[in-house]
Amino acid sequence: MKNIKYLTPLIIIIVMSSSSCNKLAGLLDVSFNAAYSVQLDAVVPPNDGLKQTEGMFSASATIDPNSNAEFLKYANKIKDIQINSISAKVLSISKPVTIETASISIFSGTKNTSWNFTNELINAGKILTLGNDSNQWMDVQNILNDKNVFTVFVDGKTDVDDVEFTIEVTINAKITANPLGN
Repeated sequence: MKNIKYLTPLIIIIVMSSSSCNKLAGLLDVSFNAAYSVQLDAVVPPNDGLKQTEGMFSASATIDPNSNAEFLKYANKIKDIQINSISAKVLSISKPVTIETASISIFSGTKNTSWNFTNELINAGKILTLGNDSNQWMDVQNILNDKNVFTVFVDGKTDVDDVEFTIEVTINAKITANPLGN
């Protein structure tokens, strides 16, 4: 009985210091914003008489999450990734067009997500918000969490031929890491 009397305070001290260490480790968390952008150069060729190619375009580019110096520095110590926004902006266009149908996809070897657009009039400066209606941001978060190169792809059909445009897709994320590890 006497041993229990002395062990109880010792157990309480151990438990309290253990939870205090977790709280102290949380104080060392580092948060930073990471922005990833890629430009997609879409070309709709002149009509060559083949109906099935009329107005069709596609373009792709890759993003390496480790291209962000802070992300690379803490890559193995990341605790959380929160997507703040994903957007697509038309940087340049040879003439205004209506995108009859289009899809913007982000994918890696094992994960993918996409956004679909119909009847969008586009011109230079047009911003398309890539929302989170179908939990796409969680998919992009998981792709970033894999820390591997991934692809951004756009394809679709315009109402005219012989047009070129550049779309910049930007992913803004808040990263939380702990120098001591997860």
